Amino acid sequence: MRTSATFKGGVTGATRIAHLAESFRVRAEVHGGGSVHRHLCMAIPNTTYYEALVIGNPILPNPEVGPDGMVAAPSRPASGTPLTRPPETTAREDDSIHRHDEREPTTWPSVT
Repeated sequence: MRTSATFKGGVTGATRIAHLAESFRVRAEVHGGGSVHRHLCMAIPNTTYYEALVIGNPILPNPEVGPDGMVAAPSRPASGTPLTRPPETTAREDDSIHRHDEREPTTWPSVT
């Protein structure tokens, strides 16, 4: 089974898919490279591969993959990506922050 933080609902969605696969004794391979996906690979016990992009001609070595073909856990906390706004953007100007607050409350159908 394939899982990905990019295409499967973020880290939570990717982890849920991995847990579902594990309940059926199936591997969950993480689709995609980068710091977040390395964290997922380290956190999911039923994954066996790390997907690294091979680019260039001649092939350029991927800095995430060591000479032995192994991938180390990220050394920075969280995704390793600083979460900062550009200086010219404020919270009021950023529509994505307020979009959730302006929506109507979501109601879920009851299951009986």
